[in-house]
This record gives sequence, C-alpha cells and structure tokens, in this order.
Amino acid sequence: MKAHVDPVKCEGFGTCHDILPAVFLLDEWGYAYADADGEVPTTEEHLAREAAHKCPVNAISLQGDEAA
Repeated sequence: MKAHVDPVKCEGFGTCHDILPAVFLLDEWGYAYADADGEVPTTEEHLAREAAHKCPVNAISLQGDEAA
C-alpha cells in the first residue's frame, strides 16, 4: 500500500503524523507529506487506514488498499 497526502487539501492538523509518524512526516510549517515513496509497511496498513479516515480534510489517499 502507498500513502499520498494532497498538499492542496492538507491544513496541517497533524492527525496522520500522530497516528503513523513513520510514514506521515511534517514539514517546517506543520503540513504533512508521505515519507519517501509513501510505502506503508504491511504491519502498519491498519494505521494508514485510520490516519486517512481521521484526516479532517480528507487529504490522504491510499493506493493498493483492497480493504478500503
């Protein structure tokens, strides 16, 4: 599964980073982006889904997520 944060939609709430800081990083202004290529470790896919679900502005998309 790969995670992507839409930089136009992100408003810097940081919820995704709180849930899965290994994948969702924050820039110097507090806006989120996905680490490296956005690859989510298999053992943390449930956390990526939770982060996407709890994003207040729906800025997170998940590719390759059969459970979505």
